[in-house]
Amino acid sequence: MLAWRLLLTVFTAVLVAELADKTQLAVLAFSLRAGAARAIAGAIPAFAVVQAASVALGCYMGYRLPERAVRAAAGALFIAAGLLSLRREARRKRGAGAVAEVFTSVLLAELGDKTQLSSIAFAAATRAPLAVFAGSLAALSAVAAATAAVGGKLCERVPERPLMLASSALFIAAGMLTALGVL
Repeated sequence: MLAWRLLLTVFTAVLVAELADKTQLAVLAFSLRAGAARAIAGAIPAFAVVQAASVALGCYMGYRLPERAVRAAAGALFIAAGLLSLRREARRKRGAGAVAEVFTSVLLAELGDKTQLSSIAFAAATRAPLAVFAGSLAALSAVAAATAAVGGKLCERVPERPLMLASSALFIAAGMLTALGVL
């Protein structure tokens, strides 16, 4: 039986932790580049994979991955994505390539993230993997959907070039803040 109180507790904790997080910035940037539907189509499966691994592995991942190395790698990936985006700013990704890029970026951004670590802690403390998985995935999906919708609306109202430049700037800023441990 699903523990509804725990599910709601996990949902609330993860939702609050995800607000203004680097992954939310990534979903916004991808929605500006590839559209809201593609951003969501790539982000939610990535969240599912990361949360399933977090719940299944429990505390193991939290103790095996050095936080500083994960933060530096994630920061470098975001900066690289921003710089690559500047290089090809006029070419907006479409189709499966955009979804795969979102999936990979969100998956890597979530590794060692506070939402992943909170899911590991909830799973280890409660031994209720289904409730933890459902609550965390629902929260991450809700934030991603709302963020991508905002990005999609911006795409309808603002010319593409400023959005592409803003997307690149978001990636670079998220990368620098991640590497510094601010995000």
